Amino acid sequence: MNKTDHDVIEKEIKPSVKQSDWESPKVGEEHYSTNQIIAAYQAGIAKGVSSAQKLLQEKFVENLEKTAKDTGKLISQLSKFNIKLSRALLKVIAWDQFEVLIILPEKEYLGEKFEKAYIFVGGLEDEVQKDHYSITFCFCPESQYLNMEKVKSDGFTLQHRALQK
Repeated sequence: MNKTDHDVIEKEIKPSVKQSDWESPKVGEEHYSTNQIIAAYQAGIAKGVSSAQKLLQEKFVENLEKTAKDTGKLISQLSKFNIKLSRALLKVIAWDQFEVLIILPEKEYLGEKFEKAYIFVGGLEDEVQKDHYSITFCFCPESQYLNMEKVKSDGFTLQHRALQK
């Protein structure tokens, strides 16, 4: 029967470790078997990977919340410019990289006041970008040729609540 890493650590390593073990071993003297060292190494790797995954997951959730807030800022500002929007869709590229597709009526997209939107978006993207967070906004006119199934298949699957239909 093979021993698990946990068994080796609990039954072989921990019982033989004492406060006095903090002195350096003498040349040729072994405190632990090769199997104990390998088991301790594997257990450490498993714990480290688990911790890293947890931190990455927490950062992803934090970044997802940031995308909602930053998209909300854009929606609010465009509303102040009297630009009506249809939808805001999110595409997750990586845990730290996001893209938001803003869909608006073709008339709004082609109108002169929409130029202000590009100026605001450039500043917003620069302002919120951090070492572990990046968001990009892009725009698309809504027309009879816009196929929402293709938009979804391109990865834009989450819709911002402020513009949900």
